[in-house]
Amino acid sequence: MLVLRPRSNGRGLLPIVVAVLTLVASIAASWSITQPAAAASTATLSVDAATVTGTVNTTLSTQIVWPTISGTPNAQARLNTLAPQMVRIHAGTDGGFDNVVLPFNVAGKVLEGGGTKQPWDFAMMDSMVNSVKAAGTIPVMNVRYAPDPMYTCTGNFGDPGTLRDQTYGVFSDYMANLVRYYNLGSFTMPQGGTKTNPAGTANRITWWEIWNEPDYPWENPCTGDGTNPIVNPTQYVALWNATAAKMKAVDPTIKLVGPAPSNHPSLVSGTLHDSTDYVPRLLANSTIKPDAISFHGYGGWDNTQGDRLLFDGNGGGGIKADIDGLADIKSWIAQYAPGTPVWLTETNVSADPGLDPAQRAWNQFSAAWGASLFRAMVLGGLSVIHQFQFLESKQLGLIDDTTGTPLLPYWRDYYLSRYFPVGKIEQDQLTDYASRKGWDVATAEKWLAPNLNFDPASKG
Repeated sequence: MLVLRPRSNGRGLLPIVVAVLTLVASIAASWSITQPAAAASTATLSVDAATVTGTVNTTLSTQIVWPTISGTPNAQARLNTLAPQMVRIHAGTDGGFDNVVLPFNVAGKVLEGGGTKQPWDFAMMDSMVNSVKAAGTIPVMNVRYAPDPMYTCTGNFGDPGTLRDQTYGVFSDYMANLVRYYNLGSFTMPQGGTKTNPAGTANRITWWEIWNEPDYPWENPCTGDGTNPIVNPTQYVALWNATAAKMKAVDPTIKLVGPAPSNHPSLVSGTLHDSTDYVPRLLANSTIKPDAISFHGYGGWDNTQGDRLLFDGNGGGGIKADIDGLADIKSWIAQYAPGTPVWLTETNVSADPGLDPAQRAWNQFSAAWGASLFRAMVLGGLSVIHQFQFLESKQLGLIDDTTGTPLLPYWRDYYLSRYFPVGKIEQDQLTDYASRKGWDVATAEKWLAPNLNFDPASKG
């Protein structure tokens, strides 16, 4: 627990070793699954639990991708019980007509599944925001890419094509209207008339993540040539600068997150401490600095990869890659924007969407892997971990997307967040903590944003 006097006590980092191992053993023992018997082995572990070396400042979160919580048995109740302090809304246009989350700026064809969407239909996005708000948690709106009509491809999702407007004026105007809708309660549509949020400003969104995996061409409705990104690092900075300025002009109190590459280093670079990669380019050249730097990191990307790779990156990847990526990002932050927190906005055992024949994503392996990642990220100074994702198949989900049944990773994250809580923080505690850390209050707000028990935008 974060040291915040006088209301809470510190929790040392070294005792994490003991508690995480106890957690893994206890939840794995309670998880009934048939597995071949393994040869017995003996290990000795010695831990000096009396020595405190620091405090836990890392928040565990999850995310939702499609508006399916309301239609899945017990899903809302399970989210309420998990009670993450943040939920990332991963808003895109894939998944078929009824799962298009991003409103279109003009009437247009849905590239995946067909059909025509009318402009400014917020029904699916509102459904997801309502689910997050019903759980009493903070939404983080990740706009994964531009809506389908902003691309040159007109056939099917994944066809060759690119963004129509390479100055990003259309996209930045669109993002400003999203902020108006949620934070002001309405906006004037370019087609004429007023679009009003039924919730008024009750569903105000503070945290916005601009784009998702810009280094991965297949993340977009159009894939370009399928090899080179639709938005390279230089283009991402241009997109960020155009978009951040217009969003902040609508509501100066919002917080912006990026660049969310699929790894750090990204697929564009592949080399640590490359000044031309997304993170250093954004930190060095953004006119409005990000309030948090985001990146992604999965254990692996193919179910055929071995256990060792998923942990230590033998052959590339693994938790080791996240450790190295975080350290490199923090070195760039120290140079360009000291005090900026780092978020891991997507992670799981593997990015492979197919069911692993070895069941590693949802059996005892997942408990050990997730707890090991958590410990590594706490020690590395990460601020937020957004697990991918809450409601999905056994391969990726915390609960089953058909039955709503909690999977083992659900209980892993449930207990980790309770064994190592970062409690809700009042304004006087924030000021005290900033003073003791030698930070200004704005820096402390960035680091502790998921845990604030007040809205910094409304403080007097």
